[in-house]
Amino acid sequence: MKRVAWCFVVAVAGVAGCKDDAETSSSSSPSSNSEAPRPASTGEAGKGASTTAPPPPNPEPAPAPPPKKVHKQKGVEKGQAILGYMQDLTDEGACAAITDKETKKLTDKDKADLAKALKGKWVESCPLDNVVLTCKAPFGVIVNYSSPKYTVDTAKKQCAKSQGKVVP
Repeated sequence: MKRVAWCFVVAVAGVAGCKDDAETSSSSSPSSNSEAPRPASTGEAGKGASTTAPPPPNPEPAPAPPPKKVHKQKGVEKGQAILGYMQDLTDEGACAAITDKETKKLTDKDKADLAKALKGKWVESCPLDNVVLTCKAPFGVIVNYSSPKYTVDTAKKQCAKSQGKVVP
């Protein structure tokens, strides 16, 4: 059996390579008598000189994904930093931004203690799409009250109950 080396170019990945026909015997072709594709030849016919196509130009890098929709948290004053966000475990309509006068890293113990005290769990961010009212509660806690659980009136009552002030 004549062994013919053949080359291929994978344009999508921009990879060029060669395989020996023996490595690819029992290929997916149903006919075992068919020959492997012959490489393109250059020069005189019959000399068997072969070349591969030049590799494709470097593909352009994929475009960056669109930036995440960023909502500005209401109620954060100049000089305050958001340390994290906490979802209220007893009230699915309330989520709070925990702030302080300076940016600092909370330890895992600090986070656990704060979550226990506030009856909440730490989350990546608070949803801001359906916020009906933002309340500035004591100790740097800014609570977002969201619909459908809250209306503006019920959120105002809850804010007053927690000794907070409505953020305009």
